[in-house]
Amino acid sequence: MSDPQLTRIAVMSDSILAEVLRGLLEAQNIPVMLSKEGASIAYGLNVGKFAEVEVFVPARHAEQAKQIYLDNFTGED
Repeated sequence: MSDPQLTRIAVMSDSILAEVLRGLLEAQNIPVMLSKEGASIAYGLNVGKFAEVEVFVPARHAEQAKQIYLDNFTGED
């Protein structure tokens, strides 16, 4: 990602759903960065704060990405 300004658009408690969101965003040519995914996978931490995955996109895509998140994941995470 070349845009230094990242915006967090979501915090998800399910890494699989975070990957689905990543796919939806990338299909719209929106670059995505997931954080904390390594620790949750490496250590099997899948409950509470340790399992959370933060979803970041370049600031210029934040509004569109947030809408995609809301359209597809409201009430599921």
